[in-house]
Amino acid sequence: MIYQNIKGKSVTNFTEIIDTVHNSIEANYSAKSAMEIALYDIFVQNLKLPLYKFLGGKKKKFKTGITISLNDTHIMIRDSVEAINRGFDSLKIKLGEDYKEEIYKVKSIYKAVGKDISLKLDANQGWSEDECIRFLNSLEKDKIPIELIEQPIEKGNIEGLKYIKERTSIPILADESVFSPKDAIEILEKQAVDFINIKLDKCGGISKALLIADICKLYGVKCMIGCMLEGSISVSAAVHVASSRNDTITMIDLDAPVLYENYPIQVGVRFNESNIEITDTCGLGIRA
Repeated sequence: MIYQNIKGKSVTNFTEIIDTVHNSIEANYSAKSAMEIALYDIFVQNLKLPLYKFLGGKKKKFKTGITISLNDTHIMIRDSVEAINRGFDSLKIKLGEDYKEEIYKVKSIYKAVGKDISLKLDANQGWSEDECIRFLNSLEKDKIPIELIEQPIEKGNIEGLKYIKERTSIPILADESVFSPKDAIEILEKQAVDFINIKLDKCGGISKALLIADICKLYGVKCMIGCMLEGSISVSAAVHVASSRNDTITMIDLDAPVLYENYPIQVGVRFNESNIEITDTCGLGIRA
C-alpha cells in the first residue's frame, strides 16, 4: 500500500509515509531501515535525482577504514599488514578480551604498521570502567597514538562512559549506547563521549540517521558513520547520508562491500578498497 501511494507525492506526504513506518511497530530497526531505504529510492528516482542531491549533499568521494577482526595477535598483525598493502591507512582494531593481553596486542600491531597508520579501537562493551582506564593509560604512557576507542563498556552505562572520558586523553566513541535521536540527546547532554557512531540498521534508517547527525551538530560533536556487515544497498545509502552531512559526519567506516567475495547487486556507489565514490545515477542506482 505504501509503495502504491509514494509516486507523485510531495515531500510533506513522503515524510508522513516515513513516519508511518516508524509508528507502526516498536524497535525492529533493521527492518525499518530496509523499508526506509526502499521508499527513499523510489521517491528520489521519481524526481530523477541521486539520493545524495535530494538530501542536500555535494561531496562524492570518501575514504573508509577497515576493521581487523578479533583474533590471535599474530593473525591480527598479519591482517593489519595485508590491509595496508591493499591501500588502507585507517584500521579499526576489534578488542574486548582480557585488557592486559589486549595492551600487548595493540602495541604489537602499532609496531608492525607504523606511526602513519590511524588506529581506532573497538572493545564492543567488553570491559569495566577501571579496566578500560588501565588499558588506555598504558597506551598513553607508551605514547601509542590512538584516534579513538569505541564503546568500551556496557551500552547502558552512560555515567561510566563519562567517568572514562574524564580520565583519558583518548577520545570515546559511542556506538551501542546510541540507537535513537533520544539516546543521542541524553548522552550529549551528559557530555559522556567525544563522538557518536551512526548506523542506519541500528537507528532505523536514513531519516533517523540524518536527525542524529543534526542533533550532534547542535552540540558540536562529530560523528562516524558505520555499518553492520549489511549489503551494498544499505551501505550505499549510508554513503549518501554521509555526503549530505559531511560537516558533521567526518569519519567513514563503511568497509562491508569490500569484504564480500561476490555480491549480486550493483549500486550507484563504487567501492574500491578504501576509496568510495558516488555516481549520479538516480536514487541509489540499484540494478541486478
